[in-house]
Formats: sequence, C-alpha cells, structure tokens
Amino acid sequence: MKKPMIQVENVSKIYRSGKLKVKALDEVDLEIFQKDFISIVGTSGAGKSTILHLIGALDKPTSGTIKVNGTDLSTLSDDELASFRKENVGFVFQFFNLIPTLTALENVAVSKMFDDNLSMSKAEEVLRKVGLAKKVDHKPNELSEGEQQRVAIASALANDPPVILADEPTGELDTENASIVVQYLHKINKELGKTVIMVTHDPSIARVSDRILRIHDGVVQADVISTGDQDSRTVDYTELVRARISEIEVTIAGLDSQFKQGIITGEEYVKQQTNLKNSVDVLREELHRMGVVN
Repeated sequence: MKKPMIQVENVSKIYRSGKLKVKALDEVDLEIFQKDFISIVGTSGAGKSTILHLIGALDKPTSGTIKVNGTDLSTLSDDELASFRKENVGFVFQFFNLIPTLTALENVAVSKMFDDNLSMSKAEEVLRKVGLAKKVDHKPNELSEGEQQRVAIASALANDPPVILADEPTGELDTENASIVVQYLHKINKELGKTVIMVTHDPSIARVSDRILRIHDGVVQADVISTGDQDSRTVDYTELVRARISEIEVTIAGLDSQFKQGIITGEEYVKQQTNLKNSVDVLREELHRMGVVN
C-alpha cells in the first residue's frame, strides 16, 4: 500500500481572544500522497487557509498530529521548523510578496540568502519553467499581475521543495491570468512531480486539480476526484483561450461604434481599448508558449 506523504490526524485548531474561542479546524483527518494536486474549497472562514498553514509549519495545531515526509511536526523546535520549511515547502500567497526594487531574477535569487547553493542560473531556470525567460530583467511594476504571481511561483520552486502550498493564488487576478497561473501549477505538478495543495474559492479553478476537498466550519465534508482527464483539460483550456480572444476582439470592434454614438467618452474609449488589447496580448502569448499557432 502506498504511504501518504502528508498525514493529518485528528487535528483541531482553536484561536482564542480573551474568553472567546473560535474552532477553525475540528478533528480533521486527511491523507495526501506524493505528486497529488489537491484543491481545498469552502466559504470564507471555513478553515481552508488554516489547514494549509499547519501543513506548511507556519502554525501549530491545538491538538492532533501532522506528518510530512514521515516527520512529525509537533516534535520539532522552532529552529527545526524553519529548516523544515526551507527544505520541504514552497509557499505561494494571494498577494505576490515581491520586492518592488528587484527584478524578477533577483526576486527569485533572493532565496540565496537562505540557500548558498542557489545560483543565478538556477533562478533563471525556474523562471523559464513558468514561462518568464524573457522577463528576467523586469521589475514587478513592469509585469502583469499574472506574471508577478508566476515570479512568486518560481520563488517557491527555487529551493526545489517537494511540496508547493498555494493560498488563493488567483485571488487578485482576472479570469485570463488566473487560468494561466493555475495551468502552470498543474504543469509543475505533472512535469516536476511536486505535490501541490491549493486553496481557492473558485470551483472552476479547483477542477484543474486531481482531488477536491470541501471544508465547512472546520470539517472536511467532501473529498472527491476531480472530473476530466489531463488531455481534455488541456484541449478545453486552449479552446477557452481562443474563444476569449474572439470575444475580446468583438468587444474592441464595438468600442468604435459606442464612441461615435457618444455612449462613451474619448477617455473611456482609450482606457477600455488599452485594457482589452493588453488582455489579448497576454492570451496570445500564452497560446504561443503552449505551442499553438494563432
């Protein structure tokens, strides 16, 4: 029988504020295997981020045990937990946590402060894996939000951890960039063999994963296999991107008529047209990365 990579056993987490007690997790049991891609869904306050932070050793459970790669996290000191995080877990958060004065390459290579073995060539390699080989010298304000999140994913990969934990990685992104970011998480799961656990509030995003866990009031209410195989997801994604490009192009064409009829001002016309054309450029660039001829 295959042994779980991550074991959550009878875990509860209670937050206290004075006399008030909030049970974020309630006796959760969970097994996650190597190379799994798991999505955790649920409403705000359901306990999604809490379980992610406990698995990543950013917090400690009130009761129960968590084992990652056979290591019982409850037996580790604070210094040992820090070493565990560096060696085993890469974190991707909703807000990109990039240093604005550094380039994409430098933001990834900043991990060198914690790992003397990380070279600039290694940093460039992981940026290439998330489709940003041509953006290594760009600072965050020169990148789209989706590209910034991919820099954050590259940073999470820098130390080559076996586990990637992504907490609402698409929460600040539009639909197009969210789809692109999730497809890169899917890619590093399948091609690099990383175990990926992603918290999301979006069911359509969750369907990219292999398993979907639904949490409500701190309890895992459902653990289901995601629908659709990898090939069908890839085909559907390509067609989705193409269809979205067509929709945007129709909208752009309609802007001329709206402006001439006085429905929108010149300023609104320029702003909307610029935003729409930028979206088309992002989508076409993604098709190019996928080897699809426009």
